[in-house]
Amino acid sequence: MEEREIITALNRIDADNTVVLDPPYLDEAIIGISQDDKVIYSFEELVRARMKHEGCEYQAAVDDIYHNTIDSLPTMGEYAPIILFEIDSLNK
Repeated sequence: MEEREIITALNRIDADNTVVLDPPYLDEAIIGISQDDKVIYSFEELVRARMKHEGCEYQAAVDDIYHNTIDSLPTMGEYAPIILFEIDSLNK
C-alpha cells in the first residue's frame, strides 16, 4: 500500500481535507499522522528525497524545502502538514 493510500485509510475524520505535499516522491518523507489528521514529514527525509529525485546538493535541497514548503505552510489551511525537525539533525 502506498503512503497516500495509508493516509486515506488511517484518517478517521477529514481525509478529504488532509494536505499531502507534492510532488508525490515527497511521500518518502512521511513518518506519521497526527491525532488531528495532519501528515507528519521528517525534515531530513524531505531533504534526502529532494536530493535523490532532483539531483541537487544538500544546501540547495534545504533552501528549496524552506522556500517552497515551510514558508507555504500557513497558506495550506488547518490541515497543513507538520514538518518534524528531529533533535539529532539539529545537532549536526
